[in-house]
Amino acid sequence: MTAFIPTTECLQQDEHALSLKAHVGAELLAFKGHFPECAVFPGVAQIAIVRQAVAQYFASLGEIQRIEQLRFQNFILPDQDVFIQLEQNAETVQFKLTNSQQAVVASGRIIFKN
Repeated sequence: MTAFIPTTECLQQDEHALSLKAHVGAELLAFKGHFPECAVFPGVAQIAIVRQAVAQYFASLGEIQRIEQLRFQNFILPDQDVFIQLEQNAETVQFKLTNSQQAVVASGRIIFKN
């Protein structure tokens, strides 16, 4: 069965920061119907990658309350590599997705419930 989002590979990790890599393969279900003439990896799938990483690596922060300053700045096309950077600042996690040309694809800040 094909996945909705790609798996991630940890490139670097310390106490408050994390760098991951994901290959966004054309076979992912997230591409289905989005869009037939020019496939684009949807923003909801990009957030799903971030949420999955936060749940795995920053579980002690608890449940996500909201995402602030969310920006989608570039497209992710099929068969591209994406780099995910997460940085914990007190009770928040800043995130940034970049492509292999180091262009920012998406960014934002996750706020957790107290």
